[in-house]
Amino acid sequence: MGSRKSSFEKKFYMAKLRSNSPVPAWVMLRTNREVRFNYKRRDWRHRKLR
Repeated sequence: MGSRKSSFEKKFYMAKLRSNSPVPAWVMLRTNREVRFNYKRRDWRHRKLR
């Protein structure tokens, strides 16, 4: 994180970083592979944060 961001911006970006992770393997096992993908997953080239 850069030093020129406000604390609100840092919290916002950290939340986006956490939500950009794949679905854990144990979730796929528990739901019998009904949940396979994290549809909110974002790629830094294609979908930008607004």
